[in-house]
Amino acid sequence: MGIACCCIAAIVLICSTGRMGPLAAGVAIVGTITALLGAGIVISALRGRRGGWMTAAGWLAVLVALPTVAIGANMSGTVLSARDFTHGAPNNTVTLTWDDLEPQLAAGDGNADMVVDLGDYAVGSVVLDLRDMPAGAEPHTRARLSVGVGDVKVRTATGQNLAVDAEVGMGEFTADFKDNWLADGQPVSDGGYWQEDRYRVDGTSINNYGVAHWQVDETTSVTSPAARTSGTALMLDIEVGTGNVRIDEQPSEVTWYGNQNNEVWIVWYWVDADGDSHEELPVPGMTHDAIDDDTASICANAAADARATEAATEDGAEDEDPYEDDYWDGSWYDVSSLTGAGREAWDNCVSEALESGSSPIADAQAEASASPSAQPSGEPSAAATATPTATD
Repeated sequence: MGIACCCIAAIVLICSTGRMGPLAAGVAIVGTITALLGAGIVISALRGRRGGWMTAAGWLAVLVALPTVAIGANMSGTVLSARDFTHGAPNNTVTLTWDDLEPQLAAGDGNADMVVDLGDYAVGSVVLDLRDMPAGAEPHTRARLSVGVGDVKVRTATGQNLAVDAEVGMGEFTADFKDNWLADGQPVSDGGYWQEDRYRVDGTSINNYGVAHWQVDETTSVTSPAARTSGTALMLDIEVGTGNVRIDEQPSEVTWYGNQNNEVWIVWYWVDADGDSHEELPVPGMTHDAIDDDTASICANAAADARATEAATEDGAEDEDPYEDDYWDGSWYDVSSLTGAGREAWDNCVSEALESGSSPIADAQAEASASPSAQPSGEPSAAATATPTATD
């Protein structure tokens, strides 16, 4: 026990002087304790004595040592020697925006022998937000980042010249692309795509191309279409010992989420070129008729009420249910099968909303706020009306 304590103290001392990173120190401590316990058990056996408490402790040490050694074996010397942590940053995540990165990357622009160091972290999460990087004017340089245990996320926008080499000792590489990138030399479209009711302002769908690799000491290389076309790119070398690397590509244009099943589009919300979400209409750049989902719900209710009224006024002749062959389910998701008074009520409601440029909810709120007080004051106010000022 005394020898183990002395060895641990020596490792901690070396780590405190900066000659060993905390991850390397942890691996060394676990290995030292396991080795000493194993040596004690062997010596006891040679002397014809039982291992006693050392046997039980040895088995526990082995259970800890095996995964520790497996993880440590997949970490490079750079990762093991890293000393920084992201603890203390907002959400315990270091976020580097283009404003943070541009001075460093510009210094290496065009220098093939220079590698910009973005940091080495022992434990934590790092986000590289490149969405504001100007497409077509990216610095032609290479930059590197390493994290021992944790995650790295890269945010990029369509049209940027970017290439990423992601090495993961033990963990997962994932990506969500909107363009047809190359992953290890193969187009990501070869793996198919999915859609999530997201559209451009002209109504064309946004395709999503996914990449997911569980990796053990492997490297995944991805290259954007713009980088392949131009032949130049910002190149990122990312290394994670144990954890995950993810790349998220966002459209560099206005997009919207919603429904196109009807003649009028129904918008849930839209996202601007900076990635911020909005609910108010109109959607910038959209020329097709569109309403929000609150308005669509009100119009669907109006259609349902009109159908119920029409059915109640039937005289019970041959067909007591005028909508027996009408398969409308009562929702605004698809009104193509809506007929009769219900269809007329839907069309009138939608037309009124389009003409007013706002939803019935907004109109009702505006009328309520504009209505006079139930108990008007006896004399008009002498205060002048303030001139409104523009706000951001």
